[in-house]
Amino acid sequence: MKNRLLQEFTTFQLMEEVTNRLRDAEVSEIMNWCDNCAHFKPSDKANDKYNPCSKKHEMQFHAPNSMSEMVYGEFGFYRLVCLDRVENK
Repeated sequence: MKNRLLQEFTTFQLMEEVTNRLRDAEVSEIMNWCDNCAHFKPSDKANDKYNPCSKKHEMQFHAPNSMSEMVYGEFGFYRLVCLDRVENK
């Protein structure tokens, strides 16, 4: 994408580039943690097919890399971009 004007790209190409850059960035800097969203409804029952997002969005899970990340770091379900996101109050 170097040395080209933005007007030369389609909207899809621009969005794809932004998504790729987000994926390449540090995970902790870009996460929209789902458990901070009003649409996140966890269940007490173990069920591999249960989707805790009431909007039924597909989520990814970031697992901690070490015990200290488990205690002090952030981990859990997230989406890179979610237009339906509503912060819990």
